[in-house]
Amino acid sequence: MMTAPRAYMDWNADAPLCAAARAAMLDAWEHGALNPSSAHAGGQKARAILEDARQKMARLLNCQAGEIIFTGSGTEADNMAVKGALIDGAPARRIIVSFMEHPAVVRPAKASNWPVSFIEVDAGGVINLAALERELQRDSSPALGCVMFASNETGALQPVREAARIAHEYGARILCDAVQGAGKADVDFAALEVDYLAISAHKVGGPQGAGALIVREGLALEPLIHGGGQERKRRAGTENVAGIAGMAAALESSLEDRAEKDSRIKA
Repeated sequence: MMTAPRAYMDWNADAPLCAAARAAMLDAWEHGALNPSSAHAGGQKARAILEDARQKMARLLNCQAGEIIFTGSGTEADNMAVKGALIDGAPARRIIVSFMEHPAVVRPAKASNWPVSFIEVDAGGVINLAALERELQRDSSPALGCVMFASNETGALQPVREAARIAHEYGARILCDAVQGAGKADVDFAALEVDYLAISAHKVGGPQGAGALIVREGLALEPLIHGGGQERKRRAGTENVAGIAGMAAALESSLEDRAEKDSRIKA
């Protein structure tokens, strides 16, 4: 009896591991995937793999390598920004989110000690920029605004750069959850003008258990996880070297031949 062919179409939940990511991870494991904080030769090889991945992601996302903090997931990256963002040396006194934000942003915002304001969206699920500005005008206390790049449910793209410019006029910071955008659209950290940007490996064909938070140079961030001095003392814990190598390779692979891929998907 023949089995009917199956099509997997839930890539917003999890993209299958791509060949480039698998190869990068195997290469890291072949070198032992040792602790990159170790001073011996094996540890320094792991450090080289880690920093090569950081440089590659910086190039692909148009940010500085030193702005990248490796995390265990996109959810952790979002939590780091929501809970750790510092404005003039102090936590944000209020958090502004759109109704379209992912629970990885909304739940830590609600769990914070600060008021949370929700900004309306239009019929297409796009944030109302005028409402955002009114909310910023209403209260002058330091605020963190959260605007996702693309909705995980509808695919609606948000006017992130415009929101960032409005927020900065009022001294606020902006977090962009780009988990559903990276690898599928042009996620350009510098061009978006945001302060924090979160991505996840397994949404672009990388492994589960790896993500990153990009923090604009010069901004302070209170660590979410305390321990060793990894990630320039911003995220303690031994880095997932193979997972990070796979994430960088997957991101690079997903952005290759974008025009051809987009044409095929649209067809």
